[in-house]
Amino acid sequence: MNKKILISLSIIGVVAAIAIGGTIAYFSDQEKSEDNMLASGTFDISDEGSWTKNYSISDMYPGKIPEEINFALHNKGSLPMRVWMIIKNVNNEENGITDSEQDWYDARNGGNPKNDLDSAMVYALDVNGSLALEQEAGITVSQIKDYYINLVKTDKPFEHNNGDGILYPGHTISVAQKFYLPPETENWAQSDIMNFEIEILAQ
Repeated sequence: MNKKILISLSIIGVVAAIAIGGTIAYFSDQEKSEDNMLASGTFDISDEGSWTKNYSISDMYPGKIPEEINFALHNKGSLPMRVWMIIKNVNNEENGITDSEQDWYDARNGGNPKNDLDSAMVYALDVNGSLALEQEAGITVSQIKDYYINLVKTDKPFEHNNGDGILYPGHTISVAQKFYLPPETENWAQSDIMNFEIEILAQ
């Protein structure tokens, strides 16, 4: 098990968590002891789909209106949970080389392809209508990939249901992400594609 850095929505600091491959869902069970019924809590989260999803961003050009990926997470179990998101398995595809792209390679890169769209793609994040990462900050996908991002703010750790970092049963959070190619991006990025996965981790 490896420790990953969690980026807090409060942008106040970072904490560490254990990265666990795959998804997590704890059991729900009932056991009977004579006349007493013992029921365990339930741990379940719904985002109207799977916990890990594949995405692809293509046909981007400098200054284009950002591509958006939005979803909502609902705690439909009976236990409180902490929730993180990670962008992982980022793969950049050349997807053919245009004439102007090759001209850039010849002039700037010794004729060799440059294929790292994630290094130029700016990432912005909004949770429940509050900006966590602004587009103007210029944080790229290459800088945040493979790190767990805390989706419930922790600016008031001792205030129940208000900044304590917990997604309580019956509560929902809305996640809005934007992917933007800055105007200064040069011809090397033409026709390139960025593939990646988004995974949700709850504990």
